[in-house]
Amino acid sequence: MRSRVVMICGEYPPVLGGIPDYTRLLATGLVREGSAVTVLTSEADGVVREVVEDGVRVLRTMAGWRMRDLGRVLRIVRDMGEETVVHIQYPGVAFRRNPMINLLPAVLRARRHSGERSVCSSMFWAGPRIRLNGVRSSCDTLANTSLRARSLSFRRSM
Repeated sequence: MRSRVVMICGEYPPVLGGIPDYTRLLATGLVREGSAVTVLTSEADGVVREVVEDGVRVLRTMAGWRMRDLGRVLRIVRDMGEETVVHIQYPGVAFRRNPMINLLPAVLRARRHSGERSVCSSMFWAGPRIRLNGVRSSCDTLANTSLRARSLSFRRSM
């Protein structure tokens, strides 16, 4: 079965920065490995809100990351189906330091239905990964794909 991943990040290209670039590399690397990837990120001026870029479905639909936005995030994750890996790139500033993003892993875990759902959270581009729900393999898959994506990107730039 094709794995499904929702990547949640406060910033994504064309926003400039290490975390947006890393998230794009990770997302496109996962697509090349056969995963269905959706990136949920903040709105950006002058950028299409919903688009597929390099096989990655990008939703730039988050005007804010407030508690009232939690329902939208949960619907997107639910619509991806059971056994979806949720990966949160967590620099608090990118989420405007709103507490919803801090509570999201616990809410996702509590709302899990019949299927298992893994939640991985990265504090910065190289890790660390936090294990929730006792699931490590999904986080390791993301990390290994990330290393391959960075390696391929580095080799192409030389």
